[in-house]
Amino acid sequence: MGTQDMGYFSYHNGEWIHLGLFYGDGGDALQIGDKIYIIIGGRLRQIDNIQAKRYSSCHPPTGTNPFTAKLYKHPIDSTLYYVGYQLWHYHEESWTDLSKGLGNRLQMIMDIDINHQNPNQMFFAYDQPTWNSKKLSGKFFKSINGGESWIDITQNLPILAWHYVTSISSNPSNLNEIYVSLGKMDDSYLNKVYQSVDGGTTWKNISAEIPPFETFKIEHIPNSSGVILASLGGLFYKNDKLDQWIRLEGKIPPIAIRD
Repeated sequence: MGTQDMGYFSYHNGEWIHLGLFYGDGGDALQIGDKIYIIIGGRLRQIDNIQAKRYSSCHPPTGTNPFTAKLYKHPIDSTLYYVGYQLWHYHEESWTDLSKGLGNRLQMIMDIDINHQNPNQMFFAYDQPTWNSKKLSGKFFKSINGGESWIDITQNLPILAWHYVTSISSNPSNLNEIYVSLGKMDDSYLNKVYQSVDGGTTWKNISAEIPPFETFKIEHIPNSSGVILASLGGLFYKNDKLDQWIRLEGKIPPIAIRD
């Protein structure tokens, strides 16, 4: 877990351990096998274990180092993705810019989705709306060959003129079923979650009973039809037998949950 100024803490054998040698602004972190990847001050580092006394730099060859970059694990071969202003894939100690050819832009990639059963299907989305209903392009992309090439599907989701994708989740058991959560506050009409059942060609608004606040993360529950949504108003749940979302209560307070 990364923290501001204080580096990282690791939860190990029932207790939190401070990685005291790695001070600075801690960002995302990910463990793959015996390797631990951490982002300190916007730069990607690798350590071998939580007792490590030194790190090695493995930052992608990019001129940017956003503090809010994210790390993702390939669902099958355990390679690494670095998601910042570009989408980078780290394989055999070599980086490949999968977003090359989409133009140089200082816009954060909000999320990527790699289907767990068929990782050749990928989606990613940039921050911010298009701010123009007649210019629906450059915000939402799909690949069917593992990121070698991309199809711009922004126009398939016209709400991206005024909202932006915060999270993407495809069903591991059904490639064609995809959910996206959307940022930005709503006033009278809810635009919080959209669902596609044809691989991203068409979309349906399924936002009933979600508060008009920002949503941050959406995830399929493995081996079920259930989906969990994290929002400014708490956690929500829906499955294929429910017509609308229900708030998860009990020990979970209705507070902002971002992941």
